[in-house]
Amino acid sequence: MLRIMREMWSKINSKNGGDCKMSVKTTAILVIMLIAMLFSTAWAQPWVTHSTGIGPAFKVSPAIAVPDENGNIKLLFSSDEKDIVYSVAWKGKKIEPIENSTLILTPDLKGMYEYLTVKATTKSDPWDTSVATVMVLSPKIVFDENAPLSVFAVPSSICSSNSSSGVRVYIVVNALLGKKELKLYEEGKNVFDVTLSPFTDSPQLFEYSFKNSNLKSGTYTFEGQLTLVTGESMTSEKDIKVLSCSTPTIQAQISPEVISGGKQNFTVSLDVNNKVTKIKDVWVNGSKAVRKNEKWVSTFSYDFDNRKSGKYPLELNVKVEDESGNTFNLTMTKEICVDADSPTIDFVELIDGNGKVLKLSADKETSIGRWSWELPAMFKVKVGVISACETEPAVKIALDGKTVSKDMISIDKYGNHVLKVTVTDPINNLSSSYSYKMNVVNNSPVPTPWWPVIGIFVVMIIALFLTLY
Repeated sequence: MLRIMREMWSKINSKNGGDCKMSVKTTAILVIMLIAMLFSTAWAQPWVTHSTGIGPAFKVSPAIAVPDENGNIKLLFSSDEKDIVYSVAWKGKKIEPIENSTLILTPDLKGMYEYLTVKATTKSDPWDTSVATVMVLSPKIVFDENAPLSVFAVPSSICSSNSSSGVRVYIVVNALLGKKELKLYEEGKNVFDVTLSPFTDSPQLFEYSFKNSNLKSGTYTFEGQLTLVTGESMTSEKDIKVLSCSTPTIQAQISPEVISGGKQNFTVSLDVNNKVTKIKDVWVNGSKAVRKNEKWVSTFSYDFDNRKSGKYPLELNVKVEDESGNTFNLTMTKEICVDADSPTIDFVELIDGNGKVLKLSADKETSIGRWSWELPAMFKVKVGVISACETEPAVKIALDGKTVSKDMISIDKYGNHVLKVTVTDPINNLSSSYSYKMNVVNNSPVPTPWWPVIGIFVVMIIALFLTLY
């Protein structure tokens, strides 16, 4: 019956010189036949699409295929004719179905939808072909597979302040014969109008761009209206919410903050707050973050090349998407310190038990005189270190070739001693060593006898008396 309808339509066009305006009688006949077809085929199975062409007649289900969780779609082919050879064209690639009745395909769907063409020929006459069109629809678009018309929007909510993006409204027309006209209304105003072919039941998708710039907060209703040649109309509505939301606030912590240079993996922990809508996904420098302990954590690589020691800014490009599909892009910087050199020693000091400080010099021997302490004597070694990133290097101390624990040394004899201090950077493991020569001398004053002093004092007094008398 479908093929008879197509032939009638072709003859009507030829008689009227290709003019689509038909006589009232012809229109009435077509309407009656289409009504019969609608009730016998399309209304019974609106998700099945039929073939067109001079080849074998067949049908494919579903007419609109949505990939499952594994990204696969399953198509079923059926026909009353025999010895049919099917093939599928997907982006120029020809695929032979399995067992001439079922095809499982994993389409590489980049956008929201693609059209897939099914071709059929007979083995006896491969030149006579028929084709059917199947729509592959992204799982992001929600539609009713049993309804002739569905309206969907991505995103369904949007921020009025996010004027750089808008909403894409998708109108999905299912596999239905007798289609005449499709209209889209935005808040009651006709914004989209297209004439459809009543003689094909291929599914179709139409797009409309809804701009949110300069819109007040509130709900905006879109209504799709599909009219059939029978005069019947069917509608589908979708509400879009425009929200007064602000840019999310983000606090970031990065690790590590000190590196030795070159290529490094960084971990960023983000605290993202949005007052209006819930955050769905976060990306940092193109790497998707995961939700951990109420924070978003992302790992990415960055190469600092062969940079010298010092502090450098690391730029973080953060993309945030909320559950409504709104996206926000923010840029922030974190300071990274490159520690590529060996640490240096600024000073070494000895502190005795009484708090007296003696500064050692690596250029010359330091003389240490004994005053208020006796051998053996304990000294605390204080080491001042200079590093590019203010790290705390590991300090190793040796006295006369023997490593000492902590920062205390014990001197138990006079004479020459050598104090060696080694500092190792914890980031790059580079070390520096310095040696300090010391000479411990006994320079305590010699005790003075008291009797000679007393004798001299007595003689001076006697001499003074003799002078007076």
